[in-house]
Amino acid sequence: EEAERKEVQVPSALWHAVVESVYQCALHDTTDFWKEETFKRVFRPLANQLPNTKGAGAEQALYIERVRKCLAPALSQLAAAAGNDALWKMLNQEVMLKSRSDVPAVRVASLLVLQAFYERLGEEFLILLPETIPYLAELLEDDNGLVERATQETVKVIESHLGESLQSYLR
Repeated sequence: EEAERKEVQVPSALWHAVVESVYQCALHDTTDFWKEETFKRVFRPLANQLPNTKGAGAEQALYIERVRKCLAPALSQLAAAAGNDALWKMLNQEVMLKSRSDVPAVRVASLLVLQAFYERLGEEFLILLPETIPYLAELLEDDNGLVERATQETVKVIESHLGESLQSYLR
């Protein structure tokens, strides 16, 4: 059993270190490293970590916490470092596609990343709101209560930057 536990911890620690290094690199970029070419090489594999629930076992709370503390900050900082709404659009689309996962925790995780985009980029990210609304409308109708609550929280975060209610757009 201990060998099994170590097996889970090592990949999890490695995963965390890799994602954290992308975050730190994007945070401290002063050389425009994350412009189009590099961004395009990294954003999709990083976003594809959203459905990666390995290392969290059956514990969805561990997975969601890992996304909240590590993956969402890395993706939002990557967007900030890119500073380009055309690149944000590709990243947002990739994340929003994950919101259609069959796994409720992955749908919640995609919303955590969307919240992180708005928390990091603020009003600038509103340019992508029109293409995000259909996903939010779907998620508000989700059968899973956790997903529905996470969607409501995400809508509140977006509304705080928009300065008005989204309810009329989500029907």
